[in-house]
Formats: sequence, C-alpha cells, structure tokens
Amino acid sequence: MFKQIEILLEGWNPDADAPLTGDEAARVRAALRADDQVRAFVRGRVLRAGAALWVGTDKHVVLLHTGRGRSDLALAWSQVQDLSLETGRYGMALALQAGAVRHSMFAADPDMARAFAALLAARQHHGTAPAAAEPVAVA
Repeated sequence: MFKQIEILLEGWNPDADAPLTGDEAARVRAALRADDQVRAFVRGRVLRAGAALWVGTDKHVVLLHTGRGRSDLALAWSQVQDLSLETGRYGMALALQAGAVRHSMFAADPDMARAFAALLAARQHHGTAPAAAEPVAVA
C-alpha cells in the first residue's frame, strides 16, 4: 500500500528504473532456458497484483508479478500478437496481447518501456530478437 501512495504523491514509480533485486534475478533465471539472453526488461505495476517485471529475451517474454499476486509466465515470442504503449499519469502504460489474454502494467519507466517495445517490434519484423540489442546481465 505504501508504494501505491508514494506513486500517487510523487507522480511516478520510484522503483521503475531500479536494478533487479536478488529475488527477481533468481526468478528470471528460473524462468529462462540456458541459452536465453536477456535483451530488455521493464518494471511497473499491475492492478490488483502489485509490482511486475517483464523480461524480453531473444526467444521469450517472461512476465513476473512480484507483488501480492506472485506468478511467473513465460511466452514464446510467437505467442505475442501486439504490444501497445501509452504515456500515463505515472509513467508509461504497456499492454501485451497474447492469444485471448491481454496483460498490462502501468507506472513503467519511459525509456525501459520503449526499449522493451523496440525489442518486440524488431522481433515481429525480423522473426528473432535483433542481434544489435546488447544482452542485459541478470545478477
């Protein structure tokens, strides 16, 4: 609850551009295959679930809810049909369409959200994650 109040008072999510915590890094590693390389990630909030982290690799997108509704979901890029970005009151809002399910987050860092969207756009255009995107270290 304190984080939500802080976001409302400050007008942005102070955790949006924070590095991964040890717990988050462990969960990302557990959700990935050995040959996956993290290319981008974005952190924000999910309604009724709290904190969230979306990780894009060269082969998958992993959705982690790290707040109250703790859950992990790994999707192949082929399952992702669309990603939309919108500037919101507390940062960027993202919505990812995978089949009949729409996943969304708000209060994301604008630069990280755009990098995540660029990864998806390149993935859809080229069929794989772009080689030019540098891998992101998961501590």
